Amino acid sequence: MRAEEDSLGPTAETVTLSQRAKEAIGLRTETATKGWLPLEIKALGTIEALPTRTYVQHALLGGRVLDTKVDLGDQVKKGQTLAILESPEINRMAADLLNTRNSLSSDINKARSDYTSERNQAEARLTVAQTTNDRLIKLYEEKIAALKSLEAGKAELEVAKNRLENLRRKEQVDLQALDLRLKISLRSQIDRLKQLGMPESSIQEMLKSNVAVTMVPVTATRSGVVTAVHANPGETINGQDPLFDILDYSLVWAQAEVYESDMDRVADGQRVIVTANALPHFKFPGKISHVGSEVDTKKHTLPVRVEVPNAELRLKPDMFVELTIATREPVMAMKVPRDAIIDRAGHYCLFIEKQPLTYQLVRVSLGKSLGDDIEIVDGVAQGQKVVVRGAFQLEANLLKAQGTTDVFSHPTDTGNRAHRHDEHEDEHNKSATINPLLYVAFALVFGLGVGFATIFVRTSKSIRVSTDESKTTSEEEQQKSRSV
Repeated sequence: MRAEEDSLGPTAETVTLSQRAKEAIGLRTETATKGWLPLEIKALGTIEALPTRTYVQHALLGGRVLDTKVDLGDQVKKGQTLAILESPEINRMAADLLNTRNSLSSDINKARSDYTSERNQAEARLTVAQTTNDRLIKLYEEKIAALKSLEAGKAELEVAKNRLENLRRKEQVDLQALDLRLKISLRSQIDRLKQLGMPESSIQEMLKSNVAVTMVPVTATRSGVVTAVHANPGETINGQDPLFDILDYSLVWAQAEVYESDMDRVADGQRVIVTANALPHFKFPGKISHVGSEVDTKKHTLPVRVEVPNAELRLKPDMFVELTIATREPVMAMKVPRDAIIDRAGHYCLFIEKQPLTYQLVRVSLGKSLGDDIEIVDGVAQGQKVVVRGAFQLEANLLKAQGTTDVFSHPTDTGNRAHRHDEHEDEHNKSATINPLLYVAFALVFGLGVGFATIFVRTSKSIRVSTDESKTTSEEEQQKSRSV
């Protein structure tokens, strides 16, 4: 490591261009400066649905499916009707509700009628007692009635008042008890019907019409997307049969893995930006909800889970995404575009502008990746002009000047060809001197080829002639033998 650090910095290798060559290759420089940069970690991952947001919709009671209201892939809201069932169980429970309501209402009406009759009698006795007491008071004042009779009349009046008051209290208590019993009984049965999917409006309509219902809707317990339909019209089901699979991915997970070298830079709660190639115009903010505790021994990576809000359902399960994780604190760093870096067999270099049109190769030490840029740890001083475009062409010129043109014999872009076309005049003269030699070599090769071809043709003809003569001689000998 120390040897590599000692080799950092400017080398003796320089390239000088003409102004025309610089313009031809589009060479561009930027001043190296330091700034606060947020450390980011890039990782690839996939979208997964939360296990707690995937559920199966049941009917909760037996019956027969009359109709289905949704299809595969439909987005449903909580409380939306998914299917209609015809259920004997719901009909029996509705009938029990009506019977309970009617029976307790009848008891309340009977008790109210009985108390009304008793109250009327008590009020009549009170009226008689009040009249008798008034008459006795008048007679006592006229010295006609005795004091004992007056006191007896008062006592009878008090008894009549108390009897009426007690009767009213008893009527109130008993009727309240009957009303409470009715409410409790009805509420218990109504709640049970609502748990089985009967809407409150349907229950109130049933109580109003006094007709027991036979059909009940199956409503969505949660919002989501229908991923499977198991209910078919006409099918008989029980309370345990699944009817629909519904997936709610308004909140999803982005599962990814970060390299072991970056594991100390990730933590729960860090902000993450999720992007997908399928959705290039959208960025989805999220945060890390879980950092794995075990490193994969083969890949040397650490699993990371990110919670991503997905209200518009653009992110789909199993979709490939890229995660940009913002680490805890920004750092002061010098960065350059990746195109400025040259990989030279184990070490990294870039070109700096030593003076106008002269560029020097510098060995550098790289740091963290920063998106399209890369951090320069050492080798370049702040304020130096770094070649950020055209570094490849400069290296090609450097290799050519060193006599290693074979490693750059096939340029990959028109800028290189334009650059080589606009080299110095001495290189142009060299190519002009070499071209006639190439023509002479080509003529010699062509002549030799023609000579070899002529010899081959003549040899083939002689072989064919000798073969024909041998064949003729053989045929004459056979004719002579047959004649003999």
